[in-house]
Amino acid sequence: MTDQNEGWTRRNWLALVGGATLAASPLGMLLSSLADRKSGVAQAQGTTAKRLVSIYTAGGPPRWMFDLFLNPRGEAGLVRSPGVINTFTGSGDSYTEGNYTLSRIGEFYVPYLWTREVPKPGGGTRPLAGLLSSLLNIRGLTTGNPAHPASEEYFQLPVTARYSIAAMAALPSKRPFAAVAIDYPGLPLGSAADKIPLTSLGLPLGPQGNANHIESLLRPFLPASASDSTFNEPAARQTVQNALAALHAASKSNFAKHEILETSWTQAKQMADRDLTALMARWPGLFSKYKALVDTALSPHFVTPLIDDKAIIVGSATLPAHFDGGLNLPAGSDARAMFHPVSPTVKPNLDQAAAAFAMMEFLIAEDLSDSVSARIAPIQSLNVGGVAASHGFDEHNCSAGVSALINTRFTLAVGACLLEFIEVLKSLGKYQDTVIQLAGEFNRNPRADMSGSDHAFQGASVSLFSGQIEKTYIIGNVLRSGTDPIYPGTWGDGAPVLLPGQTAPAALNVGCIAATLATMLGVPSPVSAFESLVMRNAAGKIIPRLPTGSFV
Repeated sequence: MTDQNEGWTRRNWLALVGGATLAASPLGMLLSSLADRKSGVAQAQGTTAKRLVSIYTAGGPPRWMFDLFLNPRGEAGLVRSPGVINTFTGSGDSYTEGNYTLSRIGEFYVPYLWTREVPKPGGGTRPLAGLLSSLLNIRGLTTGNPAHPASEEYFQLPVTARYSIAAMAALPSKRPFAAVAIDYPGLPLGSAADKIPLTSLGLPLGPQGNANHIESLLRPFLPASASDSTFNEPAARQTVQNALAALHAASKSNFAKHEILETSWTQAKQMADRDLTALMARWPGLFSKYKALVDTALSPHFVTPLIDDKAIIVGSATLPAHFDGGLNLPAGSDARAMFHPVSPTVKPNLDQAAAAFAMMEFLIAEDLSDSVSARIAPIQSLNVGGVAASHGFDEHNCSAGVSALINTRFTLAVGACLLEFIEVLKSLGKYQDTVIQLAGEFNRNPRADMSGSDHAFQGASVSLFSGQIEKTYIIGNVLRSGTDPIYPGTWGDGAPVLLPGQTAPAALNVGCIAATLATMLGVPSPVSAFESLVMRNAAGKIIPRLPTGSFV
C-alpha cells in the first residue's frame, strides 16, 4: 500500500520507525496491517491480489486413484499395469486381485474413488464428486529432477522464477501475515528471493493431536520463555500492547507524517485484541471439526465397496505378488487391521492434516493472510502387528494392494476436508477470489515386478480449485505405449502437448503452473519462459488456452 502523494510504503515506514527486523517480522506486519484497516489515507496499489492456498502432499503419493486422470475419454489407449490399481476383485470372503476401474461422471471417465462418498460435519456423507464442479487438473508435468526435495522445491519456486508461488499473492497483500507456511521447515518459501516476511507455523502433534497450535501461530508475540504447549494469553496481550506503544512512540518522534496515522492507533489496539480473542475462541471448534472428518474416514467402520468391504490377506504364497510387501504386515493377516486402534489411546490419525485445514480456514476466514501454504503429512499410528507405524508415501517397497488400501483412506480423508474448506469459503463469499492448489513432488511409477513404485518426476499432477472455474477441465497428455519393461502400462507418464504460442509439442513444466496461477490471481507471473495454460472468457471465468482435445 502507498500514500498517493508521497509514495511511502507500509514496509518502508516500519523499517524507518522500528528497524528492518521489526519491519520483516510477523509482528510488524500485523501491527502495520491492523493500522491500515482503519487508515483513510493509505490504499492498495493496483488491483488487490486474490487469495492463494497451496496444499502439498509430502512424499509423493501415487495420484492415479484420485486427481491423476489416466484417460478421461475412456478405455481406448489405456494400457493397464498390474501395479496400478484402485479397486479389488475376487470371489468369496476376501479379495485376491487388483484392478484399475474408470467410472463415468459427466463428460469424463474418472478414477473409481470419485464415485464414493466422504464424511461431512455433523455426520452423514456427501459425494467426493462435488469437487469436480470447479476443478482444473493439469497432469503429465515434469519437474526435471527425480529427487524429493528438488521436485518439491520446484513446485514452490520454479526454475527461473523471480520469487515463489506463495509470494504471488503475498506481495500485494495488505493482510497481517504476508504469507503463512504451515509445517514447512527448510523450504524456499519466504526466502530472500520472495521479498516477503514469512510466518512459519509448525504443527507438532502427539497421538491425540493435543498440541497447542494457537501458541505456534502467535509465537512472535510471546516471551522467549513461553513453552511449546502453553499459551500465555496475558503475556501475549501485553506484548502486543507494548509493541504498539513502542511503535507509536517511535513513529511520533521519527516520522514526519505521523499525524496521518494518529487516529488509527486506538482501532489497531482494539483489532489486535479482537484477533487474538477470535483465534483462541475458534480454534477448538475448527480443529475438532476437521479431526472428526479424518477420524471418520480412517475408521474401520467407514467401508468403501470394492476396496475394504472384504478381507485383504497379505503375505500368502497363493496371492499375486502385488498383494505382498509394504509396512512388514504379518504374513496371512488382513491388511484392513491397519486401521484398528493399537490401543484405546493410539489410533490411526491425520491430526496434522486436520490441524492444517483448521488453521487455513481460520487464516482465510479472518482475513489474516492472502497466501497460505501447507504440507499434508501421511497417516500416522497405523496398526502394524500391534505396533504404531507411519506409512509414508515413498512407496519403493510397498505393494500395489497395500498402497491402494492406505491411499484410498488418505484420499477420502483429505477430500472430506477439502470439500468442507471449499464450502466454508463459499458461505463466506470468498471462493470466487480464492485459488486452491493441490500438489506434491511427483507421481509414482509402478515396478514391473509389482513390488512397489519409484519416483515419476515426469508424471506430476496438480489440481486447482476456484469459484472462477465453472466445470471440470483436464489438461495434459499421459497416454504412452505402455511397453516400458520396467514401468509398464499407463501410470501418468507425461507426453508432449501443444503449448500456447508454440508450433511444436512440448512437455508441460512446473513453470507453466506458476504462470497459470498468476493469471488466476491477477498478478504478474514470476516466470517469463513459460506461458499460462488458461485465460479468462468474456464472462471473466477461467478456461484452458490449449487446443481442443489436447488433454488426450
